[in-house]
Amino acid sequence: MEKWQLEKEALELKKLQTDIELKIIEDADTKLRESINDCVREDMEEENIIFNTRETLMRELQHLLALVKAKEEEVSESDMQIQSVEKRISDRVSKFEANLIRTREKSEELQCVLDQLRTNSEILSMKKVEVDQLLTSVDQKRVNLVPLADNVGDEARVLQELVDLRKLIVSSFLQSRENKVKLAEKEEQISQEVQGLRQQVAAARSSLQELSSTKANLNQEITSMKQKLLFIDKRGPELEAEKKVAVAARNFKKVGRVAAEAKALSFEKDDVNRKMERALSDL
Repeated sequence: MEKWQLEKEALELKKLQTDIELKIIEDADTKLRESINDCVREDMEEENIIFNTRETLMRELQHLLALVKAKEEEVSESDMQIQSVEKRISDRVSKFEANLIRTREKSEELQCVLDQLRTNSEILSMKKVEVDQLLTSVDQKRVNLVPLADNVGDEARVLQELVDLRKLIVSSFLQSRENKVKLAEKEEQISQEVQGLRQQVAAARSSLQELSSTKANLNQEITSMKQKLLFIDKRGPELEAEKKVAVAARNFKKVGRVAAEAKALSFEKDDVNRKMERALSDL
């Protein structure tokens, strides 16, 4: 009974010590949680800011992609317009070339008529000499020459009209050729702009892929470091409890080992926190 009484008292004492240690551990855990919340509050706010910034960047990226798509549609529409204009130019040039050929043929015919008129003019000059010589038949010859002079005047007017028409056709042809040159220069400029936009899109896509890969790696590193911090935070109270038990049992060797492990965990926690801050900054 005395032995039982001693064991009971020792058990109650041990229970009281355990309750006290439990109370101390609970208080320490509460303070530790409060400290952890105070430490990570700014990080959580910074994380929210980073997430908001990321959403903004994604919206801007979608807007830029929409602009690129709109520019590509404009370029495609410009290509179709250029093809249509080139077809109209080709049709007009073909039409003017046919008119020019006909005008040249008509000009050659008119040249022959002009030569014939010159010949007739020479003949008339000779006849005028004969008329001067034959004063007696002036009236009759003048009657015969009046219709011929009218015909020559009509043919001269027709020739002048054909010459004016040829000048107009040549002017239209030159204007069409100038428009075609301007359209070719515009096409080359648009092609260069399209090439530049395509290069910018390719560079933006490559940069986006690199950023996405870097972000995934950083998120993976941050997750790993958070898990390591959770392990350290969980292991810290356990080491503190082991240390108290070893001190109570006067197991100084274990106390030294536990203290060394706690110190190593503290250094490791500081190192992980620095790495985590750097990784969050890079993110």
